Amino acid sequence: MMPTAPLPMHRYLRQITLSACLTSLTCALAAVPTIPCHSGATPGSPLATVTDSDGHPIATLTASWSPESLHLLVTVDDPVHSPSVSSDTLWDGDGIELALDAAGNAPAPSASLPAGPLDADDFKFIFALLPSGPSASTLVARPPIPSATLTAHTRITREATTTIYQIDLPWTLLNVVPGSRPTLGLDLQINDRPDPATPKKTYALGDGFSRGLAPARLTRYPLAAPPAPFVTLQWDNTPAWSPTDTNRLHLGLLSDTPLTLTLAADGQPARTLTLDPAPSWQHLTRELPLAPHGTTLTASVPGFPAATLIQVSAADLYAQLHARLTTLLARPGQHPLFTRHLQSIADLAADDWARTQTSRTTFPGRALESLGHFQDILSGLAADTAEWPAYLDGRRSLVIAYTSPTDHTLQYYLLSLPRDWDPDRAYPLFFELHGAGNDHPMASFSDRLSATAKRQDGHGYESPKVYAEIERSGYWVHPFGRGNEGYTGIARVDVLEAYDHAHSLLKIDPDRRYLYGFSMGAGGTFNLAIRTPSRWAAACSIAPATNREPAGTPLTANLALVPFKLLCGEEDHFMKQYRDILADLARHAIHPEARSIPGLGHNYTGALQKEKIDWLKTQVRRRPATFAFVTDDNLTNTCWGLTLFVPD
Repeated sequence: MMPTAPLPMHRYLRQITLSACLTSLTCALAAVPTIPCHSGATPGSPLATVTDSDGHPIATLTASWSPESLHLLVTVDDPVHSPSVSSDTLWDGDGIELALDAAGNAPAPSASLPAGPLDADDFKFIFALLPSGPSASTLVARPPIPSATLTAHTRITREATTTIYQIDLPWTLLNVVPGSRPTLGLDLQINDRPDPATPKKTYALGDGFSRGLAPARLTRYPLAAPPAPFVTLQWDNTPAWSPTDTNRLHLGLLSDTPLTLTLAADGQPARTLTLDPAPSWQHLTRELPLAPHGTTLTASVPGFPAATLIQVSAADLYAQLHARLTTLLARPGQHPLFTRHLQSIADLAADDWARTQTSRTTFPGRALESLGHFQDILSGLAADTAEWPAYLDGRRSLVIAYTSPTDHTLQYYLLSLPRDWDPDRAYPLFFELHGAGNDHPMASFSDRLSATAKRQDGHGYESPKVYAEIERSGYWVHPFGRGNEGYTGIARVDVLEAYDHAHSLLKIDPDRRYLYGFSMGAGGTFNLAIRTPSRWAAACSIAPATNREPAGTPLTANLALVPFKLLCGEEDHFMKQYRDILADLARHAIHPEARSIPGLGHNYTGALQKEKIDWLKTQVRRRPATFAFVTDDNLTNTCWGLTLFVPD
């Protein structure tokens, strides 16, 4: 799809003056209290009360707002405080969860959007008082607020049998200009564990926590008027997908005198509109035509903060990425592997762009994320991502796409080259299965290709690169594995196809192939190692998630054929799975190397990764004199040259 012709700037400004009407927003919220405007959470009447299953009040929610922050006060009646053991597992103990639609703009649920899309102002937070002090984390957001930042705006105290949560959320963190919208959406959930041995119970105000976070189902509270005079402006920060789209400007207005609204585009002569006096608290919206891609739009009222928007045209953005990749692919004399990498990015981006055209109305958040990934890749292609030496010296990892022989879809894996790479030499293979995280098809490689590399996800990874990418003792291959499918079904097929494709492309030492993973990837490592033991010199699982085979499966005995190491933090919520795997292996008289780490939660630390890689490198594949092998399918039914067939 090619971009549409840009709207001439003079026409854009002329249309601003021709359409001078402002639309007033009204809000009908019967029996819902108003959030007052002043600094600090008010000790006055609560917005809502949370009750237990017997209808007894157990918590109250009070709120206020100021031009700086949203102030929340939650008081929980909790005779026995049972905190989580770690900030990595806040949901396991006493605490509260907040669901927030800070702009109050979620559309009503529908058959196609039962939970509503997630915007940049939609959040789900968790807060808890640990023995070490207050702790907070973002559970759902795009993008998340760092835990340290969120905790810095949180105070949690314990008074007798009451836990008091004081939370001041700056509007800048919530991506909302205060007062620009008439309402906000808010729900509260109380997490209560009566004692460490009793399962956690949850009590929620509404159903906004369904499906993780459903902004459209949150209770909407109107914001009370601020002191006059008050003017606040904010643009909808959404891209244009078609020429018929418009920009929307939101205004909160309280003034006894007329005001002048100035609209400008890229510094060209501004046009003005007169805003009539608004002695009562009003919220207005303004529909404005699109400007060319990259245009800076400014709305301002003298004496108040201005609002700016950089116009984004989705088609223009994709066209820029396509043009940049086309230019790079046309450069003569490039290494064939680098050319394949560039073509892989182009193919995956084209695949994703086509997908957004059919799914953006049903999954708008996913489509918006695609544009973010396009921008990240473009930023990198303006830097060293566009240069082959960055891949030779280990600054970057390659993207290798291939067509799945099974379902003919486009899949990919990441590839890091060894130090001082010689393509005619055989190197070890470090085959790493990722943990659960962002399953957008472009997420993991766009994060690595952006001008500033980003941490892989928020689920335990400490840095943008894993240790094998840094240490570079061999080929590092990192299959996408269909995202968060747990390496079962088509996801298992995917990793096997990535394995085969890497072998068709690279010279790999058959006796130094290593399989390993963290979290979901650790469960996948266990499941794959027991099915393909003769492929690997060794395998290692770190903090194995629950997606492993049921205890007692005969396939577990196959792990006697491959050295296996198991690691897990003692404060990790998958510690039970660690113990279960050891017990399951012991039933087959298999006793792998295993170690639990005191004080460690669900974190893929650099030290732990180094320990794993150092151990793997000591292992060399050796064929046993005799062996027993069990299979349950005809996909992974070969071991040391022996093939078994499972009847259909």
